[in-house]
Amino acid sequence: MLIKDDQFTADEKMLQHFFPPQVKLFGNLVNKLHEVHPETSYKLTLSALSFSNRRKIRLKDQDFYNSGIKRSYKFRNKQFNTYSYGMGKEVILVHGWGSFGARWKEYVSRIVELGYKAVVIDAPAHGTSPGRFLSIPDYISILMRIFNECQDLYAVVSHSIGGICSTVALNQSIQRKGCKMIYLSAFNSCKTMLNKFSRCIGIKQRVIECIEEWIPKYAGNELSYFSISKHLKTMQAEIMLIYDKEDYIVPSTEVLTLLNSYSAIEYIPTFGLGHNLKSEWVAGRVLDFIKG
Repeated sequence: MLIKDDQFTADEKMLQHFFPPQVKLFGNLVNKLHEVHPETSYKLTLSALSFSNRRKIRLKDQDFYNSGIKRSYKFRNKQFNTYSYGMGKEVILVHGWGSFGARWKEYVSRIVELGYKAVVIDAPAHGTSPGRFLSIPDYISILMRIFNECQDLYAVVSHSIGGICSTVALNQSIQRKGCKMIYLSAFNSCKTMLNKFSRCIGIKQRVIECIEEWIPKYAGNELSYFSISKHLKTMQAEIMLIYDKEDYIVPSTEVLTLLNSYSAIEYIPTFGLGHNLKSEWVAGRVLDFIKG
Protein backbone atom coordinates (compact mmCIF):
# COMPACT_ATOMS: atom_id res chain seq x y z
CA MET A 1 0.00 0.00 0.00
CA LEU A 2 1.27 3.47 -0.85
CA ILE A 3 2.39 5.68 2.01
CA LYS A 4 0.96 9.20 2.07
CA ASP A 5 3.87 10.89 0.23
CA ASP A 6 3.87 8.21 -2.46
CA GLN A 7 0.12 8.63 -2.86
CA PHE A 8 0.58 12.39 -3.33
CA THR A 9 3.24 11.79 -5.98
CA ALA A 10 1.00 9.30 -7.79
CA ASP A 11 -1.92 11.73 -7.74
CA GLU A 12 0.24 14.55 -9.13
CA LYS A 13 1.44 12.30 -11.97
CA MET A 14 -2.12 11.33 -12.73
CA LEU A 15 -3.20 14.97 -12.68
CA GLN A 16 -0.58 15.80 -15.30
CA HIS A 17 -1.55 12.79 -17.41
CA PHE A 18 -5.32 13.29 -17.56
CA PHE A 19 -6.18 16.91 -16.83
CA PRO A 20 -5.21 20.46 -17.94
CA PRO A 21 -3.36 22.61 -15.35
CA GLN A 22 -6.42 24.80 -14.70
CA VAL A 23 -8.42 21.90 -13.32
CA LYS A 24 -7.44 22.71 -9.69
CA LEU A 25 -9.38 25.99 -10.08
CA PHE A 26 -12.32 23.89 -11.13
CA GLY A 27 -11.95 21.76 -8.00
CA ASN A 28 -12.11 24.87 -5.84
CA LEU A 29 -15.25 25.98 -7.68
CA VAL A 30 -16.92 22.61 -7.02
CA ASN A 31 -16.09 22.81 -3.32
CA LYS A 32 -17.59 26.30 -2.99
CA LEU A 33 -20.61 25.48 -5.15
CA HIS A 34 -21.36 22.46 -2.98
CA GLU A 35 -22.12 24.79 -0.09
CA VAL A 36 -24.92 26.60 -1.99
CA HIS A 37 -26.15 24.11 -4.62
CA PRO A 38 -24.88 20.56 -3.97
CA GLU A 39 -26.47 18.78 -6.95
CA THR A 40 -24.96 21.24 -9.42
CA SER A 41 -21.55 20.57 -7.89
CA TYR A 42 -22.09 16.83 -8.35
CA LYS A 43 -23.04 17.24 -12.01
CA LEU A 44 -20.03 19.46 -12.66
CA THR A 45 -17.71 16.91 -11.06
CA LEU A 46 -19.06 14.06 -13.17
CA SER A 47 -18.75 16.23 -16.28
CA ALA A 48 -15.10 16.93 -15.47
CA LEU A 49 -14.41 13.24 -14.91
CA SER A 50 -16.09 12.46 -18.25
CA PHE A 51 -13.90 14.89 -20.19
CA SER A 52 -11.60 13.26 -22.72
CA ASN A 53 -8.16 14.75 -23.31
CA ARG A 54 -8.09 13.55 -26.91
CA ARG A 55 -4.80 12.42 -28.43
CA LYS A 56 -3.80 13.44 -31.93
CA ILE A 57 -3.95 10.55 -34.40
CA ARG A 58 -0.54 9.83 -35.87
CA LEU A 59 0.01 8.74 -39.46
CA LYS A 60 0.82 5.14 -38.49
CA ASP A 61 -2.36 5.01 -36.40
CA GLN A 62 -4.42 6.32 -39.32
CA ASP A 63 -2.87 3.63 -41.56
CA PHE A 64 -3.98 1.05 -39.00
CA TYR A 65 -7.55 2.36 -39.03
CA ASN A 66 -7.58 2.48 -42.84
CA SER A 67 -6.63 -1.21 -43.00
CA GLY A 68 -9.76 -2.23 -41.06
CA ILE A 69 -13.46 -2.29 -41.86
CA LYS A 70 -14.99 0.81 -40.33
CA ARG A 71 -18.48 0.88 -38.88
CA SER A 72 -20.07 4.01 -37.44
CA TYR A 73 -22.74 4.00 -34.76
CA LYS A 74 -25.00 6.62 -33.20
CA PHE A 75 -25.81 6.41 -29.52
CA ARG A 76 -28.18 9.03 -28.14
CA ASN A 77 -26.45 12.25 -29.19
CA LYS A 78 -23.03 10.62 -29.60
CA GLN A 79 -21.22 8.93 -32.45
CA PHE A 80 -18.54 6.28 -32.26
CA ASN A 81 -16.61 4.01 -34.61
CA THR A 82 -15.41 0.44 -34.60
CA TYR A 83 -12.80 -1.19 -36.85
CA SER A 84 -12.73 -4.91 -37.54
CA TYR A 85 -9.94 -7.11 -38.88
CA GLY A 86 -10.03 -10.73 -39.99
CA MET A 87 -12.75 -13.36 -39.69
CA GLY A 88 -13.87 -15.84 -37.06
CA LYS A 89 -14.88 -15.63 -33.42
CA GLU A 90 -14.74 -12.09 -32.08
CA VAL A 91 -12.03 -10.68 -29.85
CA ILE A 92 -13.11 -7.22 -28.67
CA LEU A 93 -10.39 -4.77 -27.60
CA VAL A 94 -11.50 -1.99 -25.23
CA HIS A 95 -9.36 1.08 -24.50
CA GLY A 96 -9.35 3.21 -21.37
CA TRP A 97 -9.87 6.93 -20.80
CA GLY A 98 -7.95 9.30 -23.06
CA SER A 99 -6.77 6.38 -25.18
CA PHE A 100 -8.02 5.00 -28.51
CA GLY A 101 -8.45 1.85 -30.56
CA ALA A 102 -5.09 2.13 -32.32
CA ARG A 103 -3.33 1.36 -29.00
CA TRP A 104 -4.08 -2.26 -29.88
CA LYS A 105 -2.49 -2.30 -33.33
CA GLU A 106 0.37 -4.59 -32.25
CA TYR A 107 -2.21 -7.09 -30.98
CA VAL A 108 -4.58 -7.07 -33.93
CA SER A 109 -2.43 -8.68 -36.64
CA ARG A 110 -1.50 -11.49 -34.28
CA ILE A 111 -5.11 -12.05 -33.23
CA VAL A 112 -6.05 -12.31 -36.90
CA GLU A 113 -3.18 -14.78 -37.47
CA LEU A 114 -4.69 -16.97 -34.74
CA GLY A 115 -7.90 -17.16 -36.77
CA TYR A 116 -10.07 -14.63 -34.87
CA LYS A 117 -11.83 -11.44 -35.80
CA ALA A 118 -10.34 -8.48 -33.92
CA VAL A 119 -12.66 -5.55 -33.23
CA VAL A 120 -11.29 -2.29 -31.81
CA ILE A 121 -13.50 0.49 -30.53
CA ASP A 122 -13.03 4.24 -30.57
CA ALA A 123 -15.45 5.34 -27.88
CA PRO A 124 -17.12 8.75 -28.26
CA ALA A 125 -14.59 11.56 -27.71
CA HIS A 126 -11.72 9.13 -28.31
CA GLY A 127 -9.61 8.37 -31.38
CA THR A 128 -11.57 8.89 -34.60
CA SER A 129 -14.91 9.35 -32.83
CA PRO A 130 -16.12 12.94 -32.31
CA GLY A 131 -17.04 14.59 -29.03
CA ARG A 132 -15.45 15.80 -25.82
CA PHE A 133 -17.22 13.84 -23.07
CA LEU A 134 -17.92 10.20 -22.26
CA SER A 135 -19.54 9.01 -19.04
CA ILE A 136 -19.05 5.54 -17.63
CA PRO A 137 -22.79 4.68 -17.96
CA ASP A 138 -22.64 5.68 -21.63
CA TYR A 139 -19.46 3.66 -22.23
CA ILE A 140 -21.15 0.63 -20.65
CA SER A 141 -24.22 1.04 -22.88
CA ILE A 142 -22.05 1.40 -25.98
CA LEU A 143 -20.09 -1.74 -25.18
CA MET A 144 -23.27 -3.66 -24.41
CA ARG A 145 -24.50 -2.80 -27.89
CA ILE A 146 -21.26 -4.08 -29.42
CA PHE A 147 -21.41 -7.30 -27.39
CA ASN A 148 -25.05 -7.90 -28.28
CA GLU A 149 -24.19 -7.72 -31.99
CA CYS A 150 -21.38 -10.29 -31.75
CA GLN A 151 -21.99 -13.54 -33.57
CA ASP A 152 -19.59 -15.60 -31.47
CA LEU A 153 -17.82 -13.60 -28.77
CA TYR A 154 -14.61 -15.32 -27.72
CA ALA A 155 -12.58 -12.84 -25.69
CA VAL A 156 -12.51 -9.27 -24.39
CA VAL A 157 -9.17 -7.50 -23.87
CA SER A 158 -9.46 -4.29 -21.87
CA HIS A 159 -7.20 -1.63 -20.44
CA SER A 160 -7.67 0.54 -17.35
CA ILE A 161 -11.21 1.94 -17.00
CA GLY A 162 -12.23 -0.18 -19.98
CA GLY A 163 -12.11 -3.18 -17.66
CA ILE A 164 -15.01 -2.10 -15.46
CA CYS A 165 -17.05 -0.85 -18.40
CA SER A 166 -16.62 -4.04 -20.43
CA THR A 167 -17.36 -6.28 -17.43
CA VAL A 168 -20.61 -4.55 -16.49
CA ALA A 169 -21.63 -4.32 -20.16
CA LEU A 170 -20.96 -8.00 -20.78
CA ASN A 171 -22.93 -9.04 -17.71
CA GLN A 172 -25.86 -6.94 -18.89
CA SER A 173 -25.69 -8.22 -22.47
CA ILE A 174 -27.23 -11.27 -24.14
CA GLN A 175 -23.69 -12.72 -24.34
CA ARG A 176 -23.68 -13.81 -20.69
CA LYS A 177 -21.75 -16.97 -21.33
CA GLY A 178 -18.22 -18.02 -20.59
CA CYS A 179 -15.58 -16.14 -22.53
CA LYS A 180 -12.03 -14.99 -21.90
CA MET A 181 -11.52 -11.70 -20.09
CA ILE A 182 -8.08 -10.11 -20.15
CA TYR A 183 -7.57 -7.10 -17.88
CA LEU A 184 -4.55 -4.82 -18.28
CA SER A 185 -4.01 -2.28 -15.47
CA ALA A 186 -7.62 -2.61 -14.37
CA PHE A 187 -9.45 -0.59 -11.78
CA ASN A 188 -11.76 -2.90 -9.86
CA SER A 189 -14.26 -0.29 -8.72
CA CYS A 190 -15.69 3.04 -9.80
CA LYS A 191 -15.60 4.10 -6.16
CA THR A 192 -11.81 4.02 -6.22
CA MET A 193 -11.76 5.83 -9.54
CA LEU A 194 -14.13 8.53 -8.32
CA ASN A 195 -12.10 9.10 -5.16
CA LYS A 196 -8.73 9.14 -6.90
CA PHE A 197 -9.70 11.36 -9.82
CA SER A 198 -11.69 13.75 -7.61
CA ARG A 199 -8.85 14.01 -5.12
CA CYS A 200 -6.46 14.81 -7.98
CA ILE A 201 -8.46 17.84 -9.04
CA GLY A 202 -8.79 19.10 -5.48
CA ILE A 203 -12.35 18.13 -4.53
CA LYS A 204 -12.82 17.75 -0.78
CA GLN A 205 -13.53 14.33 0.70
CA ARG A 206 -16.88 15.36 2.18
CA VAL A 207 -18.00 16.46 -1.29
CA ILE A 208 -16.85 13.16 -2.78
CA GLU A 209 -18.84 11.25 -0.17
CA CYS A 210 -21.97 13.23 -1.05
CA ILE A 211 -21.40 12.47 -4.75
CA GLU A 212 -21.23 8.76 -3.93
CA GLU A 213 -24.65 8.95 -2.27
CA TRP A 214 -26.04 10.82 -5.31
CA ILE A 215 -24.70 8.36 -7.92
CA PRO A 216 -27.91 6.20 -8.13
CA LYS A 217 -29.79 9.26 -9.33
CA TYR A 218 -27.14 9.82 -12.00
CA ALA A 219 -26.34 6.26 -13.06
CA GLY A 220 -29.40 4.21 -12.07
CA ASN A 221 -27.44 1.96 -9.71
CA GLU A 222 -25.50 2.23 -6.47
CA LEU A 223 -21.82 3.02 -6.94
CA SER A 224 -20.94 -0.48 -5.69
CA TYR A 225 -22.66 -1.94 -8.77
CA PHE A 226 -19.90 -0.58 -10.98
CA SER A 227 -17.10 -2.95 -10.06
CA ILE A 228 -15.49 -5.94 -11.69
CA SER A 229 -15.59 -8.13 -8.59
CA LYS A 230 -19.37 -7.74 -8.27
CA HIS A 231 -19.95 -9.30 -11.69
CA LEU A 232 -17.20 -11.87 -12.21
CA LYS A 233 -18.78 -14.75 -10.33
CA THR A 234 -21.90 -14.75 -12.52
CA MET A 235 -19.94 -14.58 -15.79
CA GLN A 236 -18.16 -17.95 -15.81
CA ALA A 237 -15.21 -16.36 -17.57
CA GLU A 238 -11.58 -17.37 -17.91
CA ILE A 239 -9.66 -14.40 -16.54
CA MET A 240 -6.18 -12.99 -16.89
CA LEU A 241 -4.99 -9.90 -14.99
CA ILE A 242 -1.73 -8.09 -15.73
CA TYR A 243 -0.64 -5.26 -13.44
CA ASP A 244 2.58 -3.31 -13.11
CA LYS A 245 3.89 -2.49 -9.65
CA GLU A 246 4.93 0.98 -10.86
CA ASP A 247 1.39 1.84 -11.98
CA TYR A 248 0.68 5.24 -10.40
CA ILE A 249 -2.90 5.35 -11.69
CA VAL A 250 -4.41 2.10 -10.42
CA PRO A 251 -3.74 1.47 -6.71
CA SER A 252 -2.38 -1.96 -5.80
CA THR A 253 -5.35 -2.43 -3.45
CA GLU A 254 -7.56 -2.78 -6.54
CA VAL A 255 -5.56 -5.80 -7.65
CA LEU A 256 -5.71 -7.35 -4.19
CA THR A 257 -9.49 -6.95 -4.12
CA LEU A 258 -9.83 -8.73 -7.44
CA LEU A 259 -7.51 -11.57 -6.45
CA ASN A 260 -9.28 -12.05 -3.12
CA SER A 261 -12.76 -12.04 -4.65
CA TYR A 262 -12.08 -14.42 -7.56
CA SER A 263 -9.50 -17.15 -7.05
CA ALA A 264 -9.47 -18.40 -10.64
CA ILE A 265 -7.61 -15.37 -12.02
CA GLU A 266 -4.34 -15.95 -13.85
CA TYR A 267 -2.35 -13.07 -12.39
CA ILE A 268 0.83 -11.75 -14.01
CA PRO A 269 2.70 -8.96 -12.19
CA THR A 270 5.21 -6.81 -14.04
CA PHE A 271 7.69 -4.15 -12.94
CA GLY A 272 8.82 -1.05 -14.82
CA LEU A 273 6.15 -0.95 -17.54
CA GLY A 274 3.81 1.50 -15.82
CA HIS A 275 0.11 1.90 -16.43
CA ASN A 276 0.15 1.51 -20.21
CA LEU A 277 1.85 -1.92 -20.17
CA LYS A 278 3.25 -1.35 -23.65
CA SER A 279 5.48 -4.37 -24.12
CA GLU A 280 6.03 -7.13 -26.64
CA TRP A 281 6.27 -9.54 -23.72
CA VAL A 282 2.88 -8.48 -22.33
CA ALA A 283 1.30 -8.76 -25.78
CA GLY A 284 2.76 -12.25 -26.10
CA ARG A 285 1.27 -13.35 -22.77
CA VAL A 286 -2.13 -11.99 -23.76
CA LEU A 287 -2.01 -13.79 -27.10
CA ASP A 288 -0.93 -17.04 -25.44
CA PHE A 289 -3.92 -16.76 -23.09
CA ILE A 290 -6.28 -16.14 -26.00
CA LYS A 291 -5.12 -19.10 -28.05
CA GLY A 292 -4.71 -21.39 -25.03
